[in-house]
Amino acid sequence: NMIEVFTFGQVVKMYRYLADLDIKKNIGRQYQLDESKLWSWMKAIVDARNICCHHNKLFDKTNWKIARVKAIEPMLNQRYDTIYHVFSLMQYLLKQIRKDNQFMIDVEIMLSRYPGVNTSFPANWKDLWK
Repeated sequence: NMIEVFTFGQVVKMYRYLADLDIKKNIGRQYQLDESKLWSWMKAIVDARNICCHHNKLFDKTNWKIARVKAIEPMLNQRYDTIYHVFSLMQYLLKQIRKDNQFMIDVEIMLSRYPGVNTSFPANWKDLWK
């Protein structure tokens, strides 16, 4: 499958420039999202990746522009513009692709290595992500 060798950035660009709205809608349906909300989520993930690649502070960033989606509301806490929410939508998408993904474990390891970081994660985030 050709798409398996693409970077996430290439996949996002390909999605963005698809001229056929029906194809975008079909892709969104795979994740139970409409095409504009999927685009919002993809953009947030790309922005997070770019922040990491350029050695900026990811966990301090707020004001993420993320489309609200009822499917992830049970995973969220009071705010909708923190890195916790970007991670929550990543977990949601990964669970749609592979139920037994290791993302939650990787996040837990990262948070245990850097306990002083203000992550905006609620105390019960692991329960919310199940």
